[in-house]
Amino acid sequence: MEQFIYVVFSSTPYRIGKTIRRLTRQPFNHVSIALDPQREQMYSFARRFYRLPFWGGFVRENPSRFHIHGKPALFKVCKLPVTREQYTQMKNRLDDMYQNAGRYLYNHLSVLTTLLRRPVPLRDAYTCVEFCVHCLQELGYPVERGQYYSLADLEKLLDSYASVMEYALPTNPRDDFFQDRPVRSPLWVTVRDIVTLLCRIEKQ
Repeated sequence: MEQFIYVVFSSTPYRIGKTIRRLTRQPFNHVSIALDPQREQMYSFARRFYRLPFWGGFVRENPSRFHIHGKPALFKVCKLPVTREQYTQMKNRLDDMYQNAGRYLYNHLSVLTTLLRRPVPLRDAYTCVEFCVHCLQELGYPVERGQYYSLADLEKLLDSYASVMEYALPTNPRDDFFQDRPVRSPLWVTVRDIVTLLCRIEKQ
């Protein structure tokens, strides 16, 4: 029986998201993977907590993350057909990543090379776009390994699968994304992650 995996483009209602959309002149700034049509749980690489915008990694998102101060995100949903085996493979992969989320980092180095349109492939580190491209590769969709894909490139590639355009609805309770985290310094956390990324370059 045919099943589906959902690639969800969004315009997150945060300052960083608004800045990215201004610079790129694109309607979306984030992309996630979901396994169910209601998208009650989505998976991506993004900030771990609201008040720590540069501490990022693998996250499981729910719709409350996309609705803040009365401002909802716009979603564009692409519905991709997969076999039962592919669906199970992706579910197991996402479950494993969630169980080991601490080892996955946001790929700040790829962000720094965006203007050069050159990715910086690193072990266990992705941007949201790199993560979705990696998932599509595992599913056998026509994305080239080693090629740079911007969010707009990925949106264009999947445009024929687009099925829904809608705004996020608020849900309760909110997840721990909005909780304050007792870290000594957000700058220290960011510097630590970037040093870890640089070390992963040397080990490849």
